[in-house]
Amino acid sequence: MMNILWLILPNSYKGGSRGISMLPIGPMTVINSVLVNFKILDLNFDTPSGEGLDRLLKQNFDMVAISCEMDNFCGLEEIIQKIKRTSGSLIVGGGPLATLAPEFYLDIGFDVIVIGEAEVTFPDLIKNLSAYEPLDLVPGIAWKENGIIQYSGSRPQLQDLDRSQPAYHLFPVEKYAAVSPVSLKGEKQLIIMTSRGCVGHCRFCAGKYLGKRVVFKSARAVYDEMNYLLNQYGIRAFYIGDPTFTLDHQRVAELCEVFHGLSVSWMCETRADMIDVNLLKMMGESGCQQIIFGLESASQTILDEVGKGIEMEQVQRAIELCRASAIEPVVFVLFGLPEETEQSIAETLDFLKKQKVLAAPNLLWPVPGTPIYEDAEAKGLLPSLEEMLRRFLEYNRSGRTKPIANLSSVSDEDLGQAVVEVRKLNASL
Repeated sequence: MMNILWLILPNSYKGGSRGISMLPIGPMTVINSVLVNFKILDLNFDTPSGEGLDRLLKQNFDMVAISCEMDNFCGLEEIIQKIKRTSGSLIVGGGPLATLAPEFYLDIGFDVIVIGEAEVTFPDLIKNLSAYEPLDLVPGIAWKENGIIQYSGSRPQLQDLDRSQPAYHLFPVEKYAAVSPVSLKGEKQLIIMTSRGCVGHCRFCAGKYLGKRVVFKSARAVYDEMNYLLNQYGIRAFYIGDPTFTLDHQRVAELCEVFHGLSVSWMCETRADMIDVNLLKMMGESGCQQIIFGLESASQTILDEVGKGIEMEQVQRAIELCRASAIEPVVFVLFGLPEETEQSIAETLDFLKKQKVLAAPNLLWPVPGTPIYEDAEAKGLLPSLEEMLRRFLEYNRSGRTKPIANLSSVSDEDLGQAVVEVRKLNASL
């Protein structure tokens, strides 16, 4: 039986504007599907000198598994080199960015990349390696053979998410909850996911990397997960991270019964065109405190260009409907899209000021696999992916005011100042 070391990389938000707030739900879910000998080292909470990693690598694990994301590249190359120097472990990567850019991760030293959902692929890979069988028998992976990158084909999207539950009992849940920068009614809060996929077609978003359709957990599975966190850790507030939580109103009704029965507070993300009066009334009565909508820009021209598929009138009405139901509306704002101008920034700031709505501002960073990234890369407008990942660290250290790759006609300084202005408006609310 293989011995596996799971490394949870420190994210670049640590010590920055966000704190460590995100449980590593992806690795937690995959671990629950694997029946092997393993140890977990969460480098978000390891000693600053990395003594825990040095000590564990001496145990000569058969495999070291790492989830690769946009915000955890800092120090990754050094970790890979340390693994290669001190052990003969196979290095396997997965996660969002590895799925979108497997070639990059293979080039910097990974041996195998798991592409997409890993709950089935990863156990199959372990069986394959244990039996010394060819890698091309495992759908959903990439690797190098004689210096040439090989792909084994794709797997169908998972249809049953009820079996995909995070291994909370193996992770420091209390530590993540304690440092969450967002809380509802002063309660400890954790993020949970009740579905996968997104129906949107936004040109800047890589949300479809796990599939083109939305797959839901059952209401019973959501109840079991939240009830466990409530009873085991005292978590009474939840951030539902599904990008379109209100896509299916009947399902939301079922979940509202769950939330009401558990007496929890919660918040969610959705689209401005996926709510109505009756739905919001039901959500508010079940403990919903806040809904976050993807505004991105108050310029209809920009919204149309990036494929948001919403009208500004819908956003304004969504804000009004939320307030009528005693739910706080919040909007995501994304400055620096290719069509951004000084005028469009002014439109967005003016909208936020008039609506007196809380906003979460960010600057665009082009994600591999998205239309915006591919267009910019074809035009030679982007630095290397490695350089952008290094800049991500500076982006967070700057309080998200320093662009990673500016594709607009607006200066870096003015884009950063737009973020600052949004925060000033937030402070005045």
